[in-house]
Amino acid sequence: MGTPRGHNPQLAVTERNHDPGPHLAAKVDHFFVATDRPNVWQKGVGENLARALATGVGWLSDETKLGRIKRLGVGPDIAQNMDGFLHACTQRPLTIRFTETNFPPAPYSFNLAQYDLHSLEALKTKLGQFPRGTMFIWSPSEFAPSTQVEEFYKELSEFATQQGIRLQRAPASPPNVN
Repeated sequence: MGTPRGHNPQLAVTERNHDPGPHLAAKVDHFFVATDRPNVWQKGVGENLARALATGVGWLSDETKLGRIKRLGVGPDIAQNMDGFLHACTQRPLTIRFTETNFPPAPYSFNLAQYDLHSLEALKTKLGQFPRGTMFIWSPSEFAPSTQVEEFYKELSEFATQQGIRLQRAPASPPNVN
């Protein structure tokens, strides 16, 4: 899961060891056309590290941190992933999407910016990392059971008030008349 204190040292080690050189991106992309794919494992490690730093539950990766991760990344895939995360985290107000997954051990899923969270506690942890005054929109799936949606919304509303953040419901969708 990680901790806020763990994010910056991990990023600092990545920065210290980052020496892209003019040929590194070509080496990383080389495996797409090479039959022996010598750099496939390094590419995977780089992509997974970038994703872990960007989506860790124990810290908030804001625009500044995502930009740093993008600059340190080698190859177009990391840049593309970070661009997607940057787009998601800059949308205001931020939307919390709630869906029922029916897959144990996490029968519910919450999506917030670049974060996929699989428990109400993980969502609260993430919400608590945002600055006071941040506005969130609660947008449950239309297929979610209404009593569970209401219980989660009530609990999150109380939590939001305690944390100094704002939570409101998404506007109701107009009925589908065909």
